[in-house]
Amino acid sequence: MTLSVGIGIGEVSLEAAMKSAKSAIDLALGRGGDQALIKNGEKYIFYGGKSGEVSHNARIRARVKADALSELIAESERIFVMGHKIADSDCFGSSIGIYRISNALGKECRIILDYIPQSIIKTISKFTDSNDYENLIIDSQQAWQEITDNTLLVILDTHINSRVESVDVLNKATKVVVFDHHRKSTDFIDKAVMVYHEPYASSTSELITEMIQYIGEKVKLKALEADALLAGITVDTQNFSMKTGTITFEAAAFLKRCGADGIRVRKLLQEDLSVFRAKAMAAANAEIISDGMYLSVCPSDYGNTAVTAAQTADELLDVEGVKASFVLCDDKDTIFVSARSLGEVNVQIILEKIGGGGHQTISGAQFKDATVDEVKEIVKNAVEQYIEEAN
Repeated sequence: MTLSVGIGIGEVSLEAAMKSAKSAIDLALGRGGDQALIKNGEKYIFYGGKSGEVSHNARIRARVKADALSELIAESERIFVMGHKIADSDCFGSSIGIYRISNALGKECRIILDYIPQSIIKTISKFTDSNDYENLIIDSQQAWQEITDNTLLVILDTHINSRVESVDVLNKATKVVVFDHHRKSTDFIDKAVMVYHEPYASSTSELITEMIQYIGEKVKLKALEADALLAGITVDTQNFSMKTGTITFEAAAFLKRCGADGIRVRKLLQEDLSVFRAKAMAAANAEIISDGMYLSVCPSDYGNTAVTAAQTADELLDVEGVKASFVLCDDKDTIFVSARSLGEVNVQIILEKIGGGGHQTISGAQFKDATVDEVKEIVKNAVEQYIEEAN
């Protein structure tokens, strides 16, 4: 059991203050509970929230959401699916799940992607090279032109306005559904007609696999689609070692029955040799910034992407004595920060101080118009502030 408190201040009336308090408690619960939030106008002040999300049985809620999703798809003319910028395996895998649900219900579905990251090129090519998936991918400009009042836009693996693949598409859509598993942030999408937000879940692919099971036998996953969903769960759980619950393994078992294969998934997730070298160099150059907390930078001339930084941060946790890791990389004029921990350190709270977010053990942040050295100092200062507050 956890306790959360929401407080509204700075309003001109008691009714407005109560509304702010309600928004604060909703946000606290959406972030996993065990915290107090004060909403002062448009500003939120956070206290606590250093414990992990409490897993709970949400099967009834999942069934209700599955029924609602089926109805929304059935009454829509077409379906567009959109994830976050720099899509990853979880983002694309869950998108494929929505694609299969839509097709099973007789509706056209397309996935909005403007940029395909290196980490999912092999997975996406498996689909685009097949005649069964013609016109699967659409760019945001064309999608914007095709959106009508009867188009359903499904947002996956993010609930934050500024992090979607295309803000313009989101702004034009009138029917929006959101599926996400990250702890709730203040810049959440508030125009959605349906939200399934479960911070206890391992991944959005897990949530969508739940939907497929509850919708029933009419949804028949193909082996390649099951592979994509399993890859999403595998990446976000770090090979089923982090943020896993009973539903996570039940979802994996269901995907296995649908034809998913662990070896095929592993091949989809294999990395280029340059990426392997980048991770090795970044790990070798890690520097300690506090007791058990390490910081490193991916070299700029080796497979330098946000995914590489995230993988390096993951692997640093395998080193004895490392409680939390922070890895930076410079990719396309943006500095990415990936943070990981084993639970003792809440990296979400640290990165929220610098504009990022995520989970207690997995978080990230982005910076534009800044150098790597500048961001290193920003991260170090945030860690120092976190330690001071903890003491």
